[in-house]
Amino acid sequence: MKRFRSIFFLSIIFAISFVIVIYIQQTPKSPFPSSLAPLFLELGKPIKTVDRVISRTLPIDEIDEKELGDEIKLKFSTVVSQCDEVSIEYLNSLVQSFNDETHKPFQYTVFLVKGPPNASALPGGVICITTGLLELLENEAELVAILGHEIGHIERGHLFDAARGEMLRRKTNMGSYPFYASQCLQLMMDLTFSKSQENEADEYGFRLLVKKKYDPFALSSSFKKMDAYFAHVQQPPSILDDFFATHPHDKHRAEKFHSRAQLWINHHPQEKWYVGKKNYANHISQFEMDYPDEWIEKAGDVT
Repeated sequence: MKRFRSIFFLSIIFAISFVIVIYIQQTPKSPFPSSLAPLFLELGKPIKTVDRVISRTLPIDEIDEKELGDEIKLKFSTVVSQCDEVSIEYLNSLVQSFNDETHKPFQYTVFLVKGPPNASALPGGVICITTGLLELLENEAELVAILGHEIGHIERGHLFDAARGEMLRRKTNMGSYPFYASQCLQLMMDLTFSKSQENEADEYGFRLLVKKKYDPFALSSSFKKMDAYFAHVQQPPSILDDFFATHPHDKHRAEKFHSRAQLWINHHPQEKWYVGKKNYANHISQFEMDYPDEWIEKAGDVT
């Protein structure tokens, strides 16, 4: 009897494992997480500037995120085109206005990258925004929601801890900051966040919105736009999709934070909220130019 039970349970485990393997092999991969992969491949190549080589070597557990971030920023400045200086200045002016909300010992820097709608973060305060995302969004509140999400990943240590842990796993014992920067950028291609980490980043973005008095519905509307954009290449989510996906589906996230925003509005009926369509169109942040008609009494009406 005991032997029969063992065989029965082993058969079930084998069957489940077989289904999972077949499912993973047949599930089409979304292009969204990998759209920056070519850039990370290029950035991961050893830097050629001789005067930036650091001779001092250090163990992985002594890596400083600020210095690692400085090397990553150097790599971006040598590879990423700075053709749209107006947009880049706008993005950095906006992100630096949130310095009072961040606690890491470095300055956040945003790089504009050509590509379909996407955003990504790297250790040391590096944020990538694609040209496609700027075309997709419609106002400053939505942009703040996305920037807040990426800042959340960095502030919560999701990136630095993952990169350092993976380098430790690969037993890369000694190196310089330029070496670790190259390794880190290559690792970013394969980095995925858990659902709890994605939720932490979403929550950070939402809290940033309401603390800075932007439209609370902006996080939800940005997810809706992402979902609509990629609808033609992604299958509708199933229960199994939701179980295996590391990123919650944009549609589900949009619904969740629409409800969160409505609840917040119900508890703050007298508050006014900023949208920033004109700021977005004119590439000047609300903290530099506050348009009175961009304040609304009922959030979500214009997003």
